[in-house]
Amino acid sequence: MNNYQRLIRLSSAGILTLAVVAGCSSRSSRFASPGGTSIPFSADNTFVYKCPNSYLFSVDVVTDTVNLRYGETRVRLPRVESASGERYSEGGTTFWNKGSLAMLETPTFSYSNCAGSHAPNPWIEASMLGYDFRAVGGTTGGATPWLLEIDNNGGMRLTTDGESEIHINRTPDRIAESPNSWSYTSRADSHEIRVLIEEDGCQAPGSEESFPAYVTLTVDGSEYTGCGRSVEGMHLSPLEFNDWWLTHVDSRPVTATVSPQPPGITFDMKGTRIFGFTGCNSFIGPFNLLPEGRILFRTPILTTRVGCSAPDLERLEAQFFQALQRVDRYAVEGGTLTLYSGNAPILRFRADRP
Repeated sequence: MNNYQRLIRLSSAGILTLAVVAGCSSRSSRFASPGGTSIPFSADNTFVYKCPNSYLFSVDVVTDTVNLRYGETRVRLPRVESASGERYSEGGTTFWNKGSLAMLETPTFSYSNCAGSHAPNPWIEASMLGYDFRAVGGTTGGATPWLLEIDNNGGMRLTTDGESEIHINRTPDRIAESPNSWSYTSRADSHEIRVLIEEDGCQAPGSEESFPAYVTLTVDGSEYTGCGRSVEGMHLSPLEFNDWWLTHVDSRPVTATVSPQPPGITFDMKGTRIFGFTGCNSFIGPFNLLPEGRILFRTPILTTRVGCSAPDLERLEAQFFQALQRVDRYAVEGGTLTLYSGNAPILRFRADRP
């Protein structure tokens, strides 16, 4: 049975065993079914709040409702009338946002003066909530969507169908299996679960998105697959862990190209390199990240030498590289990356592909 076919549905009894394998492999990136769960997420409207006692929760604003996530609870709250701010409430649970601060009230506790920070994607949301690893799978071939989040110093959470959840309050001790592998074993909610994580590359079928880790989840003897990555500290580097797709050059919108892949850029923070595609050619080059949101793109920027299929693409490529050399500052807000020259925005990107 190939990896793509190893997809299962959760059953209802057992023990939790997690195995993690990391290191080099001669195999190329394997295809899995990372998809995503049906848990809603808005790149523009998801925020993680930190309260004065360091309690964390997140909200995803969807029209006149919020999807609220705190502790082991997920709940959707409708918007209600409020004399000030934006208030969402139902069944004794209330989220009340007043400018930069918010209040959370539940039947068992309440917190006020909680400060929110934007989470541009669910990987960074997990990082901001304190998780160290995140994996997703399913949605292909009728398989059950699933999501796994691991906090090395806290617990684990497995979600299926965006609804059913298994919580492990304490992450088990890690047991070394080999110099490049380790495992976890625990029992939770009468389920026997095993997660194998191999850091030799993973790619979603029919998708250009790739991940460092290939994940096999076994529940009560049955298997299904997905992809994952470490999210530890990810929220500290908002440039990374997104593919940024070009939308504007010198305030002019980038129209649809005849290229099968739109122009874009990816940041490698550890290697301080950028990778990208102009619509004609792939490129790679160095950059310097400086304090106070400053950034400089250095030469040489190496490119492939493929001829552009249309004059418009050739002009776009030239304008893009010229603008890149003028950049001295960046800002990330609401799923948008803007690169500036002084106070002038000269390149703009989106985290969601056009």
